[in-house]
This record gives sequence, structure tokens and C-alpha cells, in this order.
Amino acid sequence: SVSAIKQHNNLSDNLLRVGQVLQIPVI
Repeated sequence: SVSAIKQHNNLSDNLLRVGQVLQIPVI
């Protein structure tokens, strides 16, 4: 369903943001 796809996209965006935040202190 469209809502399920939207939720998945939001989850992916959140994971990418978390990954970026975690990578900043490492660099």
C-alpha cells in the first residue's frame, strides 16, 4: 500500500540521518 511505502521511505531517511550523525564524530 502507499502508506506502507511511505513508512518505509521515512524509516530509510531516518537511518540515513542517524548514519550521517554517527559518522561526523568519527571523521
